[in-house]
Amino acid sequence: MSSAPAMTGMIGQPLPRLEDDRLVRGKGSYSSDFVADGKGHAIFVRSDVAHGRIRSVRTSAAAAHAGVRLVLACT
Repeated sequence: MSSAPAMTGMIGQPLPRLEDDRLVRGKGSYSSDFVADGKGHAIFVRSDVAHGRIRSVRTSAAAAHAGVRLVLACT
């Protein structure tokens, strides 16, 4: 029976990542840091009933909230 070959090369070895120093020091930039006038946010709502049949979707209550720009419903 032969023994397993010796592990050589990059496999199993830690590699320095270029972004580590920046992130550890709190200097990283993230998409949530991006500021733009009129930036919106999306919220997805899924059914509470698995394999349920959707008979209707009422969006009026969501659309009535201040600041809501658009309500989409797909069935």
